[in-house]
Amino acid sequence: MFVFALTLVRHGVTKANKDHVIQGHIDTPLTEDGFEQASKLGDLLHGESFTHVYSSDSQRALNTARQIISRNEASSSNLEIRTDVRLRERYYGIAEGMLCAKLDELAHQAGSGHPHFVPPGAESLPDIEKRVTDFFHDLCRDLLGVSKTSLGNPVSIQLPQTVPCSSENKIFDLTLADSSSSQEGQTSDPEVSVLSTQSSMTAECSSSVSNGIIQIPTTAGDSTGKCGRSAMKSFANCTISAKRDKHGGGNSLFIKLGKEEIQLSAHVLLTSHGGTIREWIRLFVERLGCAVSNVKSSDGSTPRLFVCSPNTGVSRFIIHVSSHNDKHLSYKVKCVCLHRNDHLVV
Repeated sequence: MFVFALTLVRHGVTKANKDHVIQGHIDTPLTEDGFEQASKLGDLLHGESFTHVYSSDSQRALNTARQIISRNEASSSNLEIRTDVRLRERYYGIAEGMLCAKLDELAHQAGSGHPHFVPPGAESLPDIEKRVTDFFHDLCRDLLGVSKTSLGNPVSIQLPQTVPCSSENKIFDLTLADSSSSQEGQTSDPEVSVLSTQSSMTAECSSSVSNGIIQIPTTAGDSTGKCGRSAMKSFANCTISAKRDKHGGGNSLFIKLGKEEIQLSAHVLLTSHGGTIREWIRLFVERLGCAVSNVKSSDGSTPRLFVCSPNTGVSRFIIHVSSHNDKHLSYKVKCVCLHRNDHLVV
């Protein structure tokens, strides 16, 4: 049995987010607010022990990871960031760079809506599901040591010289070579929806999966507020730290959930995009049986599952992996928190 923690983080805010423009594979940079959001999250997670860091190769996700790791005091100095194209946002085809309102118009003309409409040349929901699932299986195999190749491509952990985002910033097409042109299936909503909510949840996994969407009221938060003591304290109940193992003598990773303390073999930080992270959550809930229907947020409400995480929102899972042979793995997943943005709430 191999047990590891996976911390999913959506990138910081971009000008396209604020302007309600569909980004997809367009390589939009973080705004000054986006860098500040990532810095605040780095301050919140500065004592977390990470063993692996993976990111989309889009600069908004990669620079978010860099901001977090540059402030980390608990991880190894040899920690590196590895990028993988499978962690990119959904490719939106001809709709990339469009206003969300224009996509609404195209969907209406096609007699459909966002949940069902796939613009010409875009990825469908099954396309995103496949690359997320493939990456997850490869990640688990890599952590177990049964993978024959290294996962992702190493990049510099240092932040490049940056220019505040403006209308003059150049954008670059990062289209996947094998992006599907199918117009069948469902699409995720564009990466423009921001759920500003402070959610803290824990849930045991079981074979039962909640049907339907669970509603939660949103709570306004200040995206430029300080990461104060209240945020540090409220996140302390699911912090992952290294301490000396009573049995082995060396340092081991532990996470304490209530009265339960779980020893971990690894802690993976993964920075990606709103639509892609939603498919990670869908994978865990709908395919791997991680039940969150009985989970409450910090205000006593029940969270919506398949919404777009707020910028720099944090979702965390504990994953138990059993290897029956080097090709067949089984999983048990526990949800620690979803779409958490304590660092942005004053």
